[in-house]
Amino acid sequence: MSEELSLREVRLGKLARMRELGVDPYKVERYDRDRSAQQMLDRFDSLEGQNTQFAGRVVSYRLMGKAGFAHISDGDGKIQAYFRKDDLTETEWELYNLLDIGDHVGLTGELFRTKTGEKSIHVRSFTPLSKCLHDYSFLAKEKDGELLYAPSDPDQRYRNRHTDLVANPVARRALLDRARIVSAVRRYFDNAGYLEVETPLLQLEAGGASARPFITHYNAYEMDVKLRISLELYLKRILCGDVPKVYEIGRVFRNEGVSNRHNPEFTLLEFYEAYVNLEDMMTRVEECFLFVAKSVFGSPVVNPLSEDGRVLDFGKPWKRVDLLAEIERHTGITSEDLKSLEGALAAARREGVEAKAVAAGGFINLAKEDNLGGFIEKLLEVFIEPTLQEPTFVVGYPIETSPLAKKDFDRPGFTRRFEGYVLGREVCNAFSEINDPIDQRERFEQQLTKRESGDDEAHPMDEEFLHALECGMPPTGGCGIGIDRMAMLLTGADAIREVLFFPTMRPVRVEEPEVSA
Repeated sequence: MSEELSLREVRLGKLARMRELGVDPYKVERYDRDRSAQQMLDRFDSLEGQNTQFAGRVVSYRLMGKAGFAHISDGDGKIQAYFRKDDLTETEWELYNLLDIGDHVGLTGELFRTKTGEKSIHVRSFTPLSKCLHDYSFLAKEKDGELLYAPSDPDQRYRNRHTDLVANPVARRALLDRARIVSAVRRYFDNAGYLEVETPLLQLEAGGASARPFITHYNAYEMDVKLRISLELYLKRILCGDVPKVYEIGRVFRNEGVSNRHNPEFTLLEFYEAYVNLEDMMTRVEECFLFVAKSVFGSPVVNPLSEDGRVLDFGKPWKRVDLLAEIERHTGITSEDLKSLEGALAAARREGVEAKAVAAGGFINLAKEDNLGGFIEKLLEVFIEPTLQEPTFVVGYPIETSPLAKKDFDRPGFTRRFEGYVLGREVCNAFSEINDPIDQRERFEQQLTKRESGDDEAHPMDEEFLHALECGMPPTGGCGIGIDRMAMLLTGADAIREVLFFPTMRPVRVEEPEVSA
């Protein structure tokens, strides 16, 4: 800590000297640039010999007597700058001597090649634009274009994302690609005729999913409200107002655990279309992923896992599999067995499911299974999800775990619902939506029974939504896609925090210093 303080004090001293010279970098409000570093490098043959004006961060620095070099980065590219004492004023030369790696500078000069052939700017004048007070020397330690050292502790990277963006090109690319993915998703739905809307973050009843909400207090109305856990119910109310195609990309909040695929605050896309069904939603998902892949990565084929060379081709139709058929294929438990909880548990014991689960890297305790729908989805999680590597729709979910999906009238106890999986990860959840208000009320009442039994993630009763349904909602298809998981998939990120600029982190505890008597 003492070394860091010492370094900071040295740099503060350099800042003070700059100000003594009449140059305060923090007084500069703007600096005109005529092109980026990458544009200069790409068009160097035609630009060589021309004057340019450029600004960026110093990422390497060498003083060699009466001359010196620095590499200046504007984020997406960097170019070498050549400083010579005889070309600068006395003040500018001293300012060059006061520079540190991490500072921002603006400079003018002509483009030329050094004796070694490196594309460079011969600096004729320059001005400091900000002073870096911390150690960024790792930016200069590279070989063959790769940093030899950069902050690698994930905890520190996520807490200091500004440093991560500067020092870690892989992290930078993933985060910028995530932003481009969101823009491409928005373009797809705009082009498809959907209306983008915004719905409340603070709600009296946080519905649309099974999750524990965050609770806050609304001072103006003297009441507690919940942060939304989903976008669904308000978007459907807009459908009830005869707006036939709507979507929203918004933050939702679930007071749950943190993992490589879960963050309490995340971004959700939900879209709803009147007069279409589950199969139409599958087409929308296929088209959306294809559009995003081509828009952001230039091809329907992406390679998110370069280590094993696997590619994903979103130009092909997604596979479609039946949930119960897959359970039978992987466990031996038949759809006939799954007509009751007792029959399902008996079949699971017959097939040795607990031991098979351990062998598959999962865990199932039959003694604790008390809900047929929950048990079916547990079988999906342990045995089926890891096998779903190619883009796949799993169709036909139990009614107990699907309180907002239309019943499958050809299969009692199940619904018209699918989930999409890629590389063993769920990426979307879709229904033919319930538009029968009587059925929906009965489902909510069943969820209330669970809530009274201690399930704080069960869906609440929402009378305002039910009133909208009673006024009439057309047949509707709806789908939700986790934007963060979509970004993980397309960028190859192993953890959700890699595609969040500022993931939720536990505060660092600072111990109070001991006070002597």
